Order: sequence, then C-alpha cells, then structure tokens
Amino acid sequence: MEELQEAVGRRLAELIGCESAMVTSGATSAMTLGTAACITGTDTDLISHVPDLRGMRNDVIVLRSHRYSYDHGVRSAGMLLGRSDLIEAARLNNSPNSDTVGRGMKVSKEEILGMLAAVEVSLTYDYSVEHVRETGIVNLLAEKFAAYPGIRTEVTYPKTEGGRPHLRIIWDRSTIPLSVEQAQDLLEQGDPSIRTCYLGLADGHLEIGTAMLKEEEVDIVVRRVGEVLAPAT
Repeated sequence: MEELQEAVGRRLAELIGCESAMVTSGATSAMTLGTAACITGTDTDLISHVPDLRGMRNDVIVLRSHRYSYDHGVRSAGMLLGRSDLIEAARLNNSPNSDTVGRGMKVSKEEILGMLAAVEVSLTYDYSVEHVRETGIVNLLAEKFAAYPGIRTEVTYPKTEGGRPHLRIIWDRSTIPLSVEQAQDLLEQGDPSIRTCYLGLADGHLEIGTAMLKEEEVDIVVRRVGEVLAPAT
C-alpha cells in the first residue's frame, strides 16, 4: 500500500502541478493529516504521541474565508497536496502505520486508483458540454414554471457552485404565504422528496441545481414545486 500511495502520489503531483500529493480518506482526513504533518514532521516519537500535543507546536491559523459549513466535509477519498517533506510526514501519520492519529483513516487500493482515474478524467473532460446540458435544463424548468401564476424564476450562477446554472424560484408571499424554509420542508417531506440547494449557498432563496438533474426528471420537479407553491392551480 505504501508503494501504491507513493506511485499514485507522484502521478497526481505531475497531473495537478504540485510538489507532492497523497490520497486520503476524505477532506477531514486531509486536514487532519496535513495539520499533524506540520506539528510532528517525520519524528516518529512525536507522531506516536498525537493527539497529546503537550510540548509541540499546536496553534493552527486558518483564513476566515476558508471557514464554512463544508470545511470538514467527509468523503470516501480526498487528496492532500503540498510540499514533499510535509506529504512524507503526513504519510507517516497515516494508516497503515500504528500508533498514529490517522490509523483509522485507511484508504483502500480501489479508492487510491479511483482518485487517480477521476483526476485524469477531469483534466480531459470538456466541461462546456456539461454547461450546455445544464443550461438547457434550467431553461426548460423556467419555461414550465411560467405556467404557474404567482411564480417567477431567475437563472443564477453561484460562485460557490463553480458558476454552474441554478434556477431561483420566487413567489408572491401575499398569495402564497410560505417562507423559503417552509417550502423546502414541504418539498423534502413529499413523494418524491425534492432537495433544493442549502440556503447558505443560495443567498436565502429557493434554488434548484441541475448538476445531478436529468431531463426526464424535470416534469417531476415542476410538479412537486407546483404542489407546494401553487396547489390551487
């Protein structure tokens, strides 16, 4: 596993253009191992004492702009990129090494190779094709929602979503007395359950993202939103 991590790490660094890289068990693991690497370096005695940080450097400075609801996101695999010496130290803090803070953060060989494959595909994928597809779905949604009185829509391109098109749904609160939170709850509780974008990522509005939405699902979404926001029509 150590040889596989090293080989994949070298290839990832070449593809991404960084000094060194490793595959982790997710974003939380990457931040934990990266922090541990800065604290312990390659000193195996210090590594075996973490998380007991007495006598070690343990002040961590994080940019305020980097603190948000996803900065501890958990996934089955992630990446840690950086200086070669720190990546080496992070590996020593990680599984399969015993008595380490990362002992439980094991990444399978399938996940390591899967991450490499994902990066290789992402660097060659034509994202303009996906943008055209998502824009078409947003426009189709807007066209269908136009049939509902009291509901209007706006196309947005949230920076938090990489500028991908979203559809913002706005309604007349005097005729449809529902808050955004209430509308979200009703959509989630219905059949089928419709999950809209987190309010923190949508400036407090009801928005539909299209990254995971298929064209054949558009009518289902429109019907459910209509049931919630225009039940009398």
